Amino acid sequence: SELTREHLKTYMQAFARLQKQRELQYKLIHHDFRDAASRAEAFFRAHMQQENAHNQSEHLLEDERMLNVLLLIESDAMHYFDSLDPQYIKRVKEGFAEIRVKMQGMDAHRGGQSIALESIEARHNIDEYERLFLEAVQRTRGYLFLVNVVMSAEAYEMLYNARQMAGQVKQEMGDIEQGTFSMLQQVINSIVVAIVISLLLIGLLSIVIARSLTRPVLGLTAAFKALSQGAADTEIPACHSADEIGDLTRAAAVFREKNRQTHVLLEQAKALTEELTESESRFRALVESAADAFLLVDRQGHILDVNRAACESLGYSGDELMKLRVPDVDMKFSDEEVRQVFVHIDRGEALTVEGVQRRKDGSTFPVEVRIGKLEQHGAVFAIALVRDISARKQTEEKVRMLSQAVEQSGEAVAITDADGTIEYVNPAFSEISGYSESEALGQNPRILKSGNQNAAFYEKMWAVLKTGAFWQGKVVNRSKNGEFYPAMLTISPLRNEHGDITNFIGIQQSLAEIERLENQFRQSQKMEAIGTLVGGIAHDFNNNLAGITGNLYMAKKAVKSMPDVVRRLDTIEKLSFGAAATIQQLLAFSRKGIVQMYPLSISSFLKETIKMQQLSLPENIALQLQVEDAGMQVKGDINQLQQMLMNLINNAFDAVQESENPTIRVQLDRFQADDTFAALHEGMREGEYAHISVIDNGSGIKAEHIEHVFEPFFTTKEQGKGTGLGLAMAYGTVKTHGGYIEIKAAEPTGTVVQIYLPLIATGNVVDMGAKEDQVIAGHGETILLVDDNDTVRETASDVLEGLGYKVFTAEDGLLAIEAYRLHRDQIDLVILDVVMPRLGGAEALQEIRCINPDVKALFATGYDKLSTLAAPVVKEKVISKPFAISILSQAIRDLLDQARS
Repeated sequence: SELTREHLKTYMQAFARLQKQRELQYKLIHHDFRDAASRAEAFFRAHMQQENAHNQSEHLLEDERMLNVLLLIESDAMHYFDSLDPQYIKRVKEGFAEIRVKMQGMDAHRGGQSIALESIEARHNIDEYERLFLEAVQRTRGYLFLVNVVMSAEAYEMLYNARQMAGQVKQEMGDIEQGTFSMLQQVINSIVVAIVISLLLIGLLSIVIARSLTRPVLGLTAAFKALSQGAADTEIPACHSADEIGDLTRAAAVFREKNRQTHVLLEQAKALTEELTESESRFRALVESAADAFLLVDRQGHILDVNRAACESLGYSGDELMKLRVPDVDMKFSDEEVRQVFVHIDRGEALTVEGVQRRKDGSTFPVEVRIGKLEQHGAVFAIALVRDISARKQTEEKVRMLSQAVEQSGEAVAITDADGTIEYVNPAFSEISGYSESEALGQNPRILKSGNQNAAFYEKMWAVLKTGAFWQGKVVNRSKNGEFYPAMLTISPLRNEHGDITNFIGIQQSLAEIERLENQFRQSQKMEAIGTLVGGIAHDFNNNLAGITGNLYMAKKAVKSMPDVVRRLDTIEKLSFGAAATIQQLLAFSRKGIVQMYPLSISSFLKETIKMQQLSLPENIALQLQVEDAGMQVKGDINQLQQMLMNLINNAFDAVQESENPTIRVQLDRFQADDTFAALHEGMREGEYAHISVIDNGSGIKAEHIEHVFEPFFTTKEQGKGTGLGLAMAYGTVKTHGGYIEIKAAEPTGTVVQIYLPLIATGNVVDMGAKEDQVIAGHGETILLVDDNDTVRETASDVLEGLGYKVFTAEDGLLAIEAYRLHRDQIDLVILDVVMPRLGGAEALQEIRCINPDVKALFATGYDKLSTLAAPVVKEKVISKPFAISILSQAIRDLLDQARS
């Protein structure tokens, strides 16, 4: 039994030795294993904190799920080491496989170089973790096998020793037969009992040891399982030992604290996730309900996201737009412009630009684009809010047009505030008033007050304006230089959205030019009225004079032997032709006289006229001619132009008689009239003109008389020294020739009369030489005389017969046609009055020409009606009534000689 006890003691010592070796090996294995687990857990917790800081809720949930799997792996591993159950090895391997699958999914979803580097580190931790676990499993299995082998060997050795001892006892007791058999049997039984008891003790010790190890492990396993399922307040079994169980207990406490912290983080992450989801929903709703189009654009100009307004404005669906790039929908955004946009927003600058977008149907519209920056997952995007500004552009165009209309208006525009302080004036205001914009702003419109309007006038004006109505009236204002000018003023109140008057706008139209035109129009009407009057009496008056002068010619022939009678008849004839001259001047003024237009050299005409006038002026008066250009020609009536110039020189002569060195100067030069000059001078056009100036150093004309000088019978001369028709005739002559005449004061004294006659191309000009005043007799030719006035017809017939002509007469045009048809072979010349009853002279000549196209004719008229009756077909010579017999005889002779030649 002593030997048995020694063997049992040896067995227990060997078991204790193995147990210590096992604990030491467990500590070594578990240290490496737990270190790998801690590194993997720390990596994922640090990564969760980083993603939580960047509000990446979707990635945070993935990391949280992998951390839970990792904790389950650690719990299953500890269960295996405590129970050595193989199913835990299988569960641990499945856990590692699940983590690897989740990590591959995270890599594909997140992308990016930094994520790839983190993934490599995580895989390395997981691989190291799994390797150490499998190594710990292999070592544990080896140690358990060694313990079993050693324990079995010790047990066999004890049995072997027991058998040896039993054999020895049996051999020693063999000599003792019966006496010692019972003792031997007792010893053997004791040995067997000792052996059985040893084996029982060994089993009982194994059970006690196992229970002492597994009970706390099972408690910890349950705690870990509860913690892994989210029970943060799980009770951890108490254990203060320094062995592995104590380490596991303390690890469980740390795990519970970490799990509690993780639960808090998860709750916070869940709240943030919900807040982010709600914020994203609000943002999306805000974007979708926005009236402006929304575009999310990357650096390459690709459209990544749009809202409903963008689809509606461009006519695309959302999917269609997200296949396009910005240059596809905006004509002003090229790839370079897109690049420049990102250059600006990378610097943190917000942009507002204008573009022109193209719809799906090809139509375009202007837009305003506000561009901001969006950073997401390390990438930079551009957020563009696009607003259709078509209406704004139209409004801006209207405002621009209205602004230009006001700025370029010919009427003065001034805007004041409600108190009457000027806030705006346009350029026309400065031009009319003489005040510049800087001088007018801040002033009161009273700066234009002339004093021509009394206080009652302004009280009435303000009474109207205060009712909110506009006021309009004629005023006389004073410009900056002190001159008065008439104006039509319109003042209108401007109201705000509440109906309150905030400003007044005054539009002022200068009436100076209008009044000038009105005066000119009234003058023209006056001239026209006088001309109509003159034309109405000229025909009958000249017919009567024609009868008188004709009879005087016949009477002088009859009493040529009675000198006293002839002298008195000459006086009567002179008076008659004087009266006729007065009528001719009136007709010239009214532009109804007989006009014979021919090309003539204006310089030659002036030289001949001045030469004749010098003979009639006193020697103390200097009459000078100054010609700047001698090559000019005009188309004119020599007689009318000569009479006009003589009248002007005679007026100058009357004006210089009191001068110290009386001088009359006639100047001729070429003048180019531009459109501005033509607009200011009625009846003129752009082009070249012969400019004739008659200048004297006489007494001059008063300013108040200038506007009346062209009126017939207006004169400032003494009674009996002037008829008042000279300038009136000059006015009519110039107008007949398509020109312009004006009078103004000369410097330092005197008067200047300026005449502008349109030039023509150079050509053959009329002969300026005058014929002798002689009567030419006929050679028995036959003349058809047509006149509705019996006296004129009878007298003219007697005169023609006295000149040696045969005469047929007719009272009107119809009778003239019939007489010519009857005597066409006998008639050599037809003399016709122009105005006759039933059929006038021009129309009768047309019918006679149907009978004989080569008929020769001469018109005799009291005034020129040809221009209104039959001007296009009348080319015959015209003589005016009363006519001198010499002029009549010369005209007849010229026509008959032409026919003969």
